[in-house]
Amino acid sequence: MGGVVSNKVFCAHGGIGPNLDNLSQIDAIRRPNKGTAGKGVACDLMWADPDPNTSVWRRNEARNVSYMYGKNQVHDFLLKNNLKFICRAHEQPDSEGYAYPFYPDTTVLTIFSAPGYENSGSDGAVVHLDAECVPTIKTLQYIKTQSREAPHKGNQPRSSASRKRELEVDHDHES
Repeated sequence: MGGVVSNKVFCAHGGIGPNLDNLSQIDAIRRPNKGTAGKGVACDLMWADPDPNTSVWRRNEARNVSYMYGKNQVHDFLLKNNLKFICRAHEQPDSEGYAYPFYPDTTVLTIFSAPGYENSGSDGAVVHLDAECVPTIKTLQYIKTQSREAPHKGNQPRSSASRKRELEVDHDHES
């Protein structure tokens, strides 16, 4: 659900919410937990999204769950927990596979590692952190492949009833 790399970088699928004050709260989440209850720390770690146009916690209406958070909430969270930045996934950036939603502020980095997700044509990306947790981003270029044709009808699985009918037809032809 969330973790910290080298005591400097907070990583989560979605992000932060108003109920997450310190990292020990993540350890207290009962597992297994799908983060889908619609509220609470686990839900926000899975579903929260950054929004450069907000300065207060606001309901995430696009997903109808969790919250949108702004630069102010990120800075407060990072300061309270002595962290450098947040690295998250959960949203597909326009084309390059990564985004800094508050750019030129680099306190939130969104990495989307699935090039061509849902035939979008977008690139993916991965991040490498050096010893000081400075990120280097490598783009995973989307390569369009030929679409596969459906298997030949003769290769389709058949029900036992259709196999029985085929056997009966074959038997009739033998007579």
